[in-house]
Amino acid sequence: MKRRTWLTGVAAALAARARAQQPTPEPTPTPRPGPPVITTLTMFAGTDGGLFRTRDWGGKWEPVTLPGEDVAPPDAAPVRLVRPYGLEVYVGGDRGLYHSIDFGETWKRLPLEENAFAVLTSRYAPADPTVYVATGGGLFRSVDPMRGFKRLPLAGAVYRLEWPGPHLVAATSGGVFVSEDGETFSGPGDGMPARDVRALAVSSFFAVDPVILAATGDAGVFRSGDAGATWASIGLEGKAVSDLFWLGPFLYACAHDGLYRTVDLGRRWERLSERDLRDRTPSIMLFPLAPDSGAEFFIGTQNGVYKTQDGGERFVFAGLGERRVLALGTFPPPPPDLGKGKKK
Repeated sequence: MKRRTWLTGVAAALAARARAQQPTPEPTPTPRPGPPVITTLTMFAGTDGGLFRTRDWGGKWEPVTLPGEDVAPPDAAPVRLVRPYGLEVYVGGDRGLYHSIDFGETWKRLPLEENAFAVLTSRYAPADPTVYVATGGGLFRSVDPMRGFKRLPLAGAVYRLEWPGPHLVAATSGGVFVSEDGETFSGPGDGMPARDVRALAVSSFFAVDPVILAATGDAGVFRSGDAGATWASIGLEGKAVSDLFWLGPFLYACAHDGLYRTVDLGRRWERLSERDLRDRTPSIMLFPLAPDSGAEFFIGTQNGVYKTQDGGERFVFAGLGERRVLALGTFPPPPPDLGKGKKK
């Protein structure tokens, strides 16, 4: 009971902090008819029937038709990847990769005919235009996505990517592989089955704390403290985990039978919100206010989107109830005004 009270108190504090952050509207770069896009309230969902967008944080969803699609959502091809960056949005799925430079108002199809699962760009995009794309046919890299991609020597399907710098970490159909130069990879390491790795999270201070968390098949969650060279199980054995999110002491896991959380890196796992998520299989998580707050987040399930404002203790329905949600993405909050409060 004391532990539950402590966790609830932490979640309530996080929720209060999240509510204090008011979204800041940003105009689209080119004015056009229709409702204005407020980036901090806009969210995209990739589903088994195409791409959808909400402009009011899950209140109302609208279908988005991508170029080259024969039919519109909800009958379009599955979308498995949504990744907004600044003004840009990358979307991918069974019919390739798409790109928008105006918050998702208009789209172009990129020259990559692969089933895309993940996209990562450099943290310093103006100076380094490198883009990595994880696909069912391997890993690709480009410095100009409109002109084409180069296949990298990493065999099998690639499902997740993390780029803490300088290392690049890839979750693949044969385990976790790590690169120090962005082109040659080592792995999969000892102690974890070399099978499909669908969930991945890394330390925010990877250069000095090379911790990787990953989940493979139905073997549960594993931890490596040496950049993927060796692995040890940290729980949820027998559960198929599809997503991991690591925020401070909290590690969340989407499993086939529910949403789990641990505050001690796996010594004890707690199943969250069993009543609200009954018969809902969580597949993906989105923490829009992280790392400042983890109280408010969304999960995609096989029956729509759900939202919590207290760290996962309670969830409410947030739309797309007829759809299996495969990906969620939103724009990052605007950077802080570093000059605010300074005397002139």
